[in-house]
Amino acid sequence: MRLEEIRIAAPSLTAAVVLRRELAAFAPAFVGLRHGWTVELDLPGEHLDEVRAAVRDWLREIGEPSTVLVVDRVPEAVAVDLPAIVLRARVRCGRGDVLAATARRRGGTPQRESDGRPIPR
Repeated sequence: MRLEEIRIAAPSLTAAVVLRRELAAFAPAFVGLRHGWTVELDLPGEHLDEVRAAVRDWLREIGEPSTVLVVDRVPEAVAVDLPAIVLRARVRCGRGDVLAATARRRGGTPQRESDGRPIPR
């Protein structure tokens, strides 16, 4: 049976500990600090809907409208009153686009592409 790697963002250490206790019924859960507080656990995929429901209950309990749940590196938003929505909108742009946007934001001149052409504004 394949285990899903699940990570849930928490707004604070206290909230993460509360969620860890609630998810302990499914599998051992761990609180970590990775770009903010998270609760991490591995469990079979057939329990995902139950975990989402437990996360919604936890959100109601702590008074937060939503959080991000990551299942095998695929993020999805879980909100109090909405079903889970998989976040598939990923911006893909070249390094030049990022550099040009950064230079414009800082009020400077954008750098040049690797072939010497100026990065378009």
